[in-house]
Amino acid sequence: MHRSGDLDAALKWYQTGHEAGLQEPGIKPERVDLWEFRWEHAQARIAARRGNKSDADMHIAAAKAILAKGTNPQQAQFLPYLTGYVAFYEGNYKSALEELQKANQNDPFIQCLIAQTYEKLGDKAKATEYYRKASTTTSHNPPAAYARPFAKKKLS
Repeated sequence: MHRSGDLDAALKWYQTGHEAGLQEPGIKPERVDLWEFRWEHAQARIAARRGNKSDADMHIAAAKAILAKGTNPQQAQFLPYLTGYVAFYEGNYKSALEELQKANQNDPFIQCLIAQTYEKLGDKAKATEYYRKASTTTSHNPPAAYARPFAKKKLS
Protein backbone atom coordinates (compact mmCIF):
# COMPACT_ATOMS: atom_id res chain seq x y z
CA MET A 1 0.00 0.00 0.00
CA HIS A 2 2.74 2.40 1.00
CA ARG A 3 4.62 1.96 -2.26
CA SER A 4 1.42 2.22 -4.28
CA GLY A 5 0.65 5.63 -2.83
CA ASP A 6 -2.28 4.87 -0.50
CA LEU A 7 -0.66 6.46 2.53
CA ASP A 8 -3.71 6.34 4.80
CA ALA A 9 -4.11 2.59 4.25
CA ALA A 10 -0.37 2.07 4.68
CA LEU A 11 -0.37 3.92 7.99
CA LYS A 12 -3.33 1.87 9.18
CA TRP A 13 -1.59 -1.42 8.29
CA TYR A 14 1.70 -0.33 9.87
CA GLN A 15 -0.18 0.65 13.03
CA THR A 16 -2.06 -2.66 13.04
CA GLY A 17 1.23 -4.56 12.72
CA HIS A 18 2.80 -2.48 15.47
CA GLU A 19 -0.10 -3.09 17.84
CA ALA A 20 -0.19 -6.81 17.03
CA GLY A 21 3.55 -7.13 17.57
CA LEU A 22 3.27 -5.59 21.01
CA GLN A 23 0.72 -8.26 21.97
CA GLU A 24 3.38 -10.98 21.84
CA PRO A 25 2.97 -13.09 25.00
CA GLY A 26 5.75 -12.39 27.49
CA ILE A 27 7.25 -9.76 25.19
CA LYS A 28 10.77 -8.77 26.20
CA PRO A 29 11.93 -5.13 26.29
CA GLU A 30 14.16 -5.58 23.24
CA ARG A 31 11.15 -6.83 21.23
CA VAL A 32 9.15 -3.79 22.35
CA ASP A 33 12.04 -1.62 21.14
CA LEU A 34 12.07 -3.49 17.81
CA TRP A 35 8.37 -2.84 17.24
CA GLU A 36 8.75 0.78 18.34
CA PHE A 37 11.69 1.27 15.94
CA ARG A 38 9.72 -0.21 13.04
CA TRP A 39 6.73 2.00 13.88
CA GLU A 40 8.86 5.17 13.99
CA HIS A 41 10.53 4.10 10.72
CA ALA A 42 7.15 3.69 9.01
CA GLN A 43 5.77 6.96 10.35
CA ALA A 44 8.86 8.86 9.18
CA ARG A 45 8.53 7.49 5.65
CA ILE A 46 4.84 8.32 5.47
CA ALA A 47 5.42 11.84 6.84
CA ALA A 48 8.09 12.36 4.17
CA ARG A 49 5.73 11.16 1.44
CA ARG A 50 3.15 13.63 2.73
CA GLY A 51 5.71 16.45 2.63
CA ASN A 52 5.71 16.88 6.40
CA LYS A 53 9.41 17.45 7.12
CA SER A 54 9.01 18.27 10.82
CA ASP A 55 7.07 15.05 11.51
CA ALA A 56 9.52 13.00 9.45
CA ASP A 57 12.46 14.48 11.36
CA MET A 58 10.71 13.85 14.69
CA HIS A 59 10.18 10.17 13.83
CA ILE A 60 13.78 9.80 12.62
CA ALA A 61 14.97 11.23 15.96
CA ALA A 62 12.71 8.78 17.81
CA ALA A 63 14.05 5.87 15.73
CA LYS A 64 17.64 6.95 16.48
CA ALA A 65 16.85 7.17 20.20
CA ILE A 66 15.50 3.62 20.17
CA LEU A 67 18.62 2.38 18.36
CA ALA A 68 20.81 4.23 20.88
CA LYS A 69 19.45 1.95 23.62
CA GLY A 70 21.50 -0.83 22.00
CA THR A 71 18.77 -3.46 22.34
CA ASN A 72 18.52 -4.14 18.59
CA PRO A 73 21.91 -3.39 16.99
CA GLN A 74 20.97 -5.39 13.88
CA GLN A 75 18.37 -2.70 13.06
CA ALA A 76 21.04 -0.01 12.67
CA GLN A 77 21.49 -1.06 9.05
CA PHE A 78 17.97 0.27 8.31
CA LEU A 79 18.72 3.83 9.46
CA PRO A 80 20.56 4.97 6.28
CA TYR A 81 17.67 3.64 4.20
CA LEU A 82 15.27 5.69 6.34
CA THR A 83 17.29 8.91 6.25
CA GLY A 84 17.94 8.50 2.52
CA TYR A 85 14.27 7.82 1.82
CA VAL A 86 13.18 10.87 3.77
CA ALA A 87 15.81 13.08 2.10
CA PHE A 88 14.64 11.83 -1.33
CA TYR A 89 11.02 12.75 -0.65
CA GLU A 90 12.12 16.10 0.76
CA GLY A 91 13.88 16.80 -2.55
CA ASN A 92 17.35 16.74 -1.01
CA TYR A 93 18.80 14.35 -3.59
CA LYS A 94 22.47 14.83 -2.74
CA SER A 95 21.84 13.83 0.90
CA ALA A 96 19.52 11.05 -0.23
CA LEU A 97 22.26 9.56 -2.38
CA GLU A 98 24.87 9.82 0.40
CA GLU A 99 22.58 8.02 2.86
CA LEU A 100 21.26 5.41 0.43
CA GLN A 101 24.83 4.48 -0.52
CA LYS A 102 25.31 3.48 3.16
CA ALA A 103 22.22 1.24 3.03
CA ASN A 104 21.99 -2.40 1.89
CA GLN A 105 23.28 -2.28 -1.68
CA ASN A 106 21.80 -5.72 -2.42
CA ASP A 107 18.23 -4.66 -1.66
CA PRO A 108 16.40 -4.13 -4.97
CA PHE A 109 14.07 -1.51 -3.46
CA ILE A 110 17.09 0.52 -2.33
CA GLN A 111 18.63 0.04 -5.78
CA CYS A 112 15.47 1.57 -7.28
CA LEU A 113 15.60 4.48 -4.83
CA ILE A 114 19.24 5.09 -5.76
CA ALA A 115 18.30 4.94 -9.46
CA GLN A 116 15.48 7.45 -8.92
CA THR A 117 17.87 9.69 -7.02
CA TYR A 118 20.38 9.59 -9.88
CA GLU A 119 17.52 10.46 -12.24
CA LYS A 120 16.67 13.50 -10.13
CA LEU A 121 20.35 14.48 -10.14
CA GLY A 122 20.42 14.19 -13.94
CA ASP A 123 22.75 11.16 -14.17
CA LYS A 124 20.89 8.88 -16.58
CA ALA A 125 23.79 6.42 -16.94
CA LYS A 126 24.02 5.76 -13.19
CA ALA A 127 20.22 5.58 -12.93
CA THR A 128 20.17 2.95 -15.68
CA GLU A 129 22.94 0.99 -13.94
CA TYR A 130 20.90 0.78 -10.72
CA TYR A 131 17.63 0.02 -12.49
CA ARG A 132 19.44 -2.79 -14.29
CA LYS A 133 20.65 -4.22 -10.96
CA ALA A 134 17.14 -4.10 -9.50
CA SER A 135 15.56 -5.59 -12.62
CA THR A 136 17.73 -8.70 -12.43
CA THR A 137 17.21 -9.52 -8.77
CA THR A 138 16.40 -13.13 -8.02
CA SER A 139 15.18 -12.40 -4.48
CA HIS A 140 11.71 -13.57 -3.52
CA ASN A 141 10.51 -10.99 -1.03
CA PRO A 142 8.24 -7.91 -0.98
CA PRO A 143 10.98 -5.40 -1.95
CA ALA A 144 11.92 -7.53 -4.97
CA ALA A 145 8.27 -8.05 -5.94
CA TYR A 146 7.93 -4.26 -6.17
CA ALA A 147 11.37 -3.35 -7.49
CA ARG A 148 11.85 -5.86 -10.30
CA PRO A 149 8.80 -4.79 -12.40
CA PHE A 150 9.31 -1.12 -11.50
CA ALA A 151 12.92 -1.24 -12.71
CA LYS A 152 12.03 -3.18 -15.87
CA LYS A 153 9.39 -0.59 -16.74
CA LYS A 154 11.92 2.23 -16.23
CA LEU A 155 14.38 0.43 -18.54
CA SER A 156 11.87 -0.11 -21.35
